[in-house]
Amino acid sequence: MAVREQQAYAKSGSIAQEVLANIKTVMAFGGQGKELQRYEKGLVFAISAGKRRGLASAIGNGILWV
Repeated sequence: MAVREQQAYAKSGSIAQEVLANIKTVMAFGGQGKELQRYEKGLVFAISAGKRRGLASAIGNGILWV
C-alpha cells in the first residue's frame, strides 16, 4: 500500500514540476485552473491510498496489542 501511495504522490509531484518549469507558458495561456485540476486529480488516489494504509496499520497494531 505504501508503494502505491508513493507512486501517486510521485505522479502529482511530476505534474507540479512540469508546471513550475513552464510557468511562463501556463500563465500566458491562463492554464492555472486546468493544471490545478490535473494536480488535484492525482492527489485523490494518493489520499485514499494513505487512508487505507493507515487503517491497515491501525488494525494490525490493535490486533498486536490485544
